[in-house]
Amino acid sequence: MGRDRELNVLTSALEAAAAGRPGTAIVTGEAGIGKTRLVEELIDRAEAAGSVVASGACSPVSTRLPYGPVVDLVSGLLRQVPDLPELVPEEAWSAVAPLTGVRVHARHLPDPRLGSTRLFIGFVELLAAASARRPALLVVEDIHWADPASIDLLAFAAHRFRHEQVVLVLTNRPAGVRPAASLRPALGELRRIPTTVEVSVEPLPPSSIRELVEERAGASAPARFDEIVRRSGGIPFFALHLATHHPGQVSPHLRDVLLSSLEDLPREAKELLVLLTVIGDANEAEVLLAASAASPEEFNERARALTDRGLTVVNGESIGFRHALLREVVVADTLPSERRLAHARAAGALLRSAAAHQPHRAAQLAHHLMECGRHDEALHYALRGARHTCGVWAFTDASELYAAALRLWPLAEDAETATGLTYPQLLREAAMTSRWHGGLDEALRLIREALALADVPPEVRAESEHTYGQILWAAGDMGTSLAAHRRAEALLPTAGHAKLRSAVLAALAHGLMVTGKSKEAERTARAAIDLAAASGADRERIHASITAAAARAQLGDVGTAVLALRECLPLTHQLDDIELVVRCYGNLTFALGIACRYEELASAAADGLRACRRYGPVVSLASTLMNNQVQALVTLGRWDEAVQVASAALDEATAGSVGLHLRIALADVAVARGNAEEADRLLAQANELGADDPYLTSALSVVRAERALWDRQPHVAASAVAAALPSLRAQDDGMPLLEACWLGLRAAADVAESQIPRRPASRPSAAAELLDLAHRAAVRTALPVASVILSQSRLEAHRISGADLAAEWAAAAAANAELRRPYFRAYCLFRQGAAELRRQARAAARTALGEGLQLADTLGAGPLATEIRTLASVADLRLDGATTAHPAAGPTKKAPYGLTVRECEILELLTTGATNRQIGRSLFISERTASVHVSNILAKLGAANRTEAARIALRMNIDTSPWP
Repeated sequence: MGRDRELNVLTSALEAAAAGRPGTAIVTGEAGIGKTRLVEELIDRAEAAGSVVASGACSPVSTRLPYGPVVDLVSGLLRQVPDLPELVPEEAWSAVAPLTGVRVHARHLPDPRLGSTRLFIGFVELLAAASARRPALLVVEDIHWADPASIDLLAFAAHRFRHEQVVLVLTNRPAGVRPAASLRPALGELRRIPTTVEVSVEPLPPSSIRELVEERAGASAPARFDEIVRRSGGIPFFALHLATHHPGQVSPHLRDVLLSSLEDLPREAKELLVLLTVIGDANEAEVLLAASAASPEEFNERARALTDRGLTVVNGESIGFRHALLREVVVADTLPSERRLAHARAAGALLRSAAAHQPHRAAQLAHHLMECGRHDEALHYALRGARHTCGVWAFTDASELYAAALRLWPLAEDAETATGLTYPQLLREAAMTSRWHGGLDEALRLIREALALADVPPEVRAESEHTYGQILWAAGDMGTSLAAHRRAEALLPTAGHAKLRSAVLAALAHGLMVTGKSKEAERTARAAIDLAAASGADRERIHASITAAAARAQLGDVGTAVLALRECLPLTHQLDDIELVVRCYGNLTFALGIACRYEELASAAADGLRACRRYGPVVSLASTLMNNQVQALVTLGRWDEAVQVASAALDEATAGSVGLHLRIALADVAVARGNAEEADRLLAQANELGADDPYLTSALSVVRAERALWDRQPHVAASAVAAALPSLRAQDDGMPLLEACWLGLRAAADVAESQIPRRPASRPSAAAELLDLAHRAAVRTALPVASVILSQSRLEAHRISGADLAAEWAAAAAANAELRRPYFRAYCLFRQGAAELRRQARAAARTALGEGLQLADTLGAGPLATEIRTLASVADLRLDGATTAHPAAGPTKKAPYGLTVRECEILELLTTGATNRQIGRSLFISERTASVHVSNILAKLGAANRTEAARIALRMNIDTSPWP
């Protein structure tokens, strides 16, 4: 009644899904407003139209199971589409099946986040298959009570909808039933999806309340209609309760109205209500019957009394409260002793049932046992439940159970017997679980507590230090992480513990390699390989082998590295270890990239992405591999393709940090294209997401320096490079340092060219130091591209001193062409053209600039193309297919370096490439007079010739208009 507008919105969403436009609907309203009734009507219409319908409900009971409503949805889909497991890939079903209690082959997933990703993508594939033949309506009621794992999964699925015939409907209360931090971010993300619609269910108008009351409550209610409208506030549930109670039973407050429903209930029936508040909606009749301590006949009589009174409803095999508000009132009216007794009865019933042996029921048992004071048993089941919950990747829920176990530890009489663990081991498990769900502060607090314990054996403390290092790594504190792994290694006795030592050394080697300490990384990895081989630790051996190969690549021995990584690939596939598969392909593409073997890189990346897709979304699993693929496309000049791939990847990312290097690559392209606003946005995002990573520092500095250079701010570019040099010099990988040195020298050359008057003195000491650093980095790297970048660095140094060498720039352009680096080839051609003009070789300049402009235009390199056109314009060179018009000037600033009004007029004409004769004709002066003025201008600006004078005016934005 009175819900036509809301129902039309939901029906439209269902029709859109049937047309291949999936979406999400969030139905929000106060308790009792009629959300459930509205959704029931939608379900009836969907079923009548032949749609697949599945629903799930969230429970306010604190013993909720992880993915509770998702389990309901999957079960409902399986009932309506029995062949669903055969309609999805095996990997998808194996990821989702554990939620339904089906046992599948467990794959080795050392990084639990990968298991979570597989579950999430498997659920999406399940929905796609279920809706392939007919539309699917998925309803989750009371999302405000959902467990965190379900919220994450449903939000992920909504983001992934593309063309599936699916509509997801969530009902939600606006506030007051759960901490805002638990749900608000997910709802905010859902609301940002263009296909999400919101349905706000408002109070009914008086006319609809009257119609409802007359239909449901009989003839006596209309006499009290005004009172019912006033007291109900337009909420149907309240109106019906007010209408069905005798006037003498109605108290001034709603709580009393609801409590009046419990009056005259037999004691046993009320005890059953209290039992329902601690168990939740009971769908196992035998457990509820056992907990009630009644015979079947007595139980049926009590349950019937509650249903007849309108307090409970039966839905299939489940019995529960008719409305959430009733449950809340009963909870508030229950004595602590009554609640403790109910928990004791529930625990006893569950322990006598199959639930005692079902891992997914362990959390439920732990809660009841804890509430009734049976601490040793509660501790046992809390740990069992935490481990199971980790096994289905619901880490937030698992952390809550570990927190309960830690609270129970001092209360238990024999905690170690109850758990089979020592306290430090429990702390480590809890810390790693907090790490997986992103609670890094809590993870660090827990592991530091473990490290602070006294009288701990060295090997136990070593395990804690190793865990500490892993958590610090996740937190981005790489320096402290490496120190923790070193302490772990030092703590281990020289004899024994080979497997643990190999794991510690493998982690340490990986950290050293990623932070650029390649030589030490290789030595450490070799030691880990030997230990792992001796102890039969295959995973640690392969993990360390990949690191050793990657370190060799960093040190310049790419051939050896590529062979070693290709040998590791089949071993990673045999282990079916996604983490190692991703690392191996990622490092293989990295090695091929630094060797400029881009075609091989593309082939390896394609193989790797195909291998990773069977485990889940590629971007989440294989971000490094995707980053290397995008970087190769950027280097090859396939910018549109790189932007498309990277942008699509960022849309798929399940974590902000996944897209860090993708954003840097996109910023690099944006700078080269002259899209300053987009570049700044991407750089700001990358900077916010980044951590203390020298590779990140290098990449950001390179892009920022390039950005400043095209903005004609060489001093800013030089500062960006200088800030990055200390961390880059500490690395064994010389490529980032070499690239930074080239940019620093390029900035210094631009500064020298902008000086007025020009002072072509010997190279400044800072530039000499940069060139020396570049030489040492190139020698250390020994890669083909290193010699090309070193050559460019030397040429920039010559440009500082005024000795611009055209032939050398031509050679650098040819070398970049051979390495398939078109952007850098175009830049070198630009510099070659400028050098040719210095020596008045106009034909050679025109050829070089024309070729460079064609490349720049093809790439879409706007700033570089503009520089080439400007140079051609001031030199009066007509490039084939190029416009030589003077570019639109930006904001100008007056810089009268002793120039007269007439000299300013002449300088303006020089920037257009005018000859002395043309100047004379324009200003009505003789050609000789024009020549004298030009000579004066060159002297005042310190320019070698008229072309350089024009370039100085354009570069420095000198206002050439006359001034008083």
